[in-house]
Amino acid sequence: MTRLTWPENANLYLPKYKILYCPIAKNACTSLKGLMLELSGYDIENNCVHSLLDSGEAKLQMRFYSEEQQRSILYSSDAFRFAVFREPVERLISAYVEKFVVNRFDKSQWVHTKPVMAFIQKVAVDEVDIQKSITFREFAHYILRQKDSDLDTHWRSQSSYLRGVHYTHLYSIKNLAQLRLDLYRYIGQERSIPHKNQASTQAIEKLDSEPPLLLDRYPSSMEGLKLTKHNFLDDELIAELKRKYAIDYAIYDNL
Repeated sequence: MTRLTWPENANLYLPKYKILYCPIAKNACTSLKGLMLELSGYDIENNCVHSLLDSGEAKLQMRFYSEEQQRSILYSSDAFRFAVFREPVERLISAYVEKFVVNRFDKSQWVHTKPVMAFIQKVAVDEVDIQKSITFREFAHYILRQKDSDLDTHWRSQSSYLRGVHYTHLYSIKNLAQLRLDLYRYIGQERSIPHKNQASTQAIEKLDSEPPLLLDRYPSSMEGLKLTKHNFLDDELIAELKRKYAIDYAIYDNL
């Protein structure tokens, strides 16, 4: 067995409990990474979850294990291996609102957003217009034109994260309470899973009035609006995206 690459090498493993977690971007992964760190004894109140992991201060990622250890973890018969899935188009809208609208001036987001903006605006990466950004329709059409493996992990298919590992438990993001209960039964400790890092979109079932359609509007014209997923739902575009993420839907619809 060779050393692991993405996505397996980014998985978190807790040897004390034999728990393997696959952090899928935009699927409550900040909260769940925090839970894994807490279970491992790290202080997340005074430390950034992502910094602890990416810097290697907290060596929970599979990249820190030897090939022999990796083999043992991946094929262990008694490990709790889990991932969380989200409705694919809702995940995409959340990523757009968070990174291209609300936090578009946050430099930490530019590694994800600037290549997309450069492609759409037809300029060099260091010449993109951050203020203008892109519309959701432009973002969606960009995704539809790209190979899944070439996409940023925040909008790459969720099913691609599952490559190479047999997961014993898959959950919908709407069922984190069941995940918490299952972990409790498995390790004998109870932990809550607060939902952090939410974009300002809300999945609501009933609306008092028809929301404004914002697919072709740029972020500066959205300021002050209460954004929901309904602002970006266009039947034809959604149908194309559902075909793009067909495998994700096949998994999600059975959770």
